[in-house]
Amino acid sequence: WLAAWWSDLAFWVLGVAVIAAVGWDAFSVRAVTFSQGADYWEHSATFRALLDDPWHPANPHVATDESSPRFGPGFVLVALFARALGLDALGALGVASVLNATAFVTGIFWFFRAYFRDRRASLFGLIVFFCSWYDAWHYSNVYQLKIFFSVASYPSTLTLGVTLLGFSGTLHVLRCERERALELTLLAVCWAFVFLTHPLTAALSFSGFVFLVAFEPGVPWRRRLVVGGTLLAGCVIASAWPYFQPWSVLSGGTRMEVDWVDDG
Repeated sequence: WLAAWWSDLAFWVLGVAVIAAVGWDAFSVRAVTFSQGADYWEHSATFRALLDDPWHPANPHVATDESSPRFGPGFVLVALFARALGLDALGALGVASVLNATAFVTGIFWFFRAYFRDRRASLFGLIVFFCSWYDAWHYSNVYQLKIFFSVASYPSTLTLGVTLLGFSGTLHVLRCERERALELTLLAVCWAFVFLTHPLTAALSFSGFVFLVAFEPGVPWRRRLVVGGTLLAGCVIASAWPYFQPWSVLSGGTRMEVDWVDDG
């Protein structure tokens, strides 16, 4: 038994240790707060607005009646949970850190073993993700272990974790005997969630999805088209998000629309 499962055991020992360490830091030390330029404060303002009114939050960064693209589904769900527990904005960020780290570690576990068809790949993937950087810069989507504590609460971390889970589901549907409506629906919802949570990471996620669908060997073209269609369906679903329009975020607005910010 141990010979067959040692890699899974080692993975979860290390993975749970990372999640526990992130949780300890997020609720006690909060090392990221010692960084003056961290995005942490931007996200804390977002949670403050959502905790005040999760259904009609005020823009947390600009004095305007317009909503904010920071109100993604992950933050809204965490804010509702934190509000029920009576947590403040920093407490909500602690919840987000633990949730995001769990999604990230779980995504690594399922994607690497699915893609490489080897259970040991999950352990190797975990080590590569957290230990392959020599001297990483302090920024979103950087996952060297010493940086991870600072970015664990960020939407980009949750987006990548959900992306890896989506990649796992994509491989499952591509390789199974026939696609099922429920699995395709879950994929579409997954890509909508990714798009809404962090559009920049979503651009990388969607590129990876397209390559998986296009180049996974031995898949009939009809199935490639059906599975690929879940990405388009996800983008349509995302358009129904009531807090902001993701397509407007991508377009960035016109110069006339944003000049007033610079003019004060």
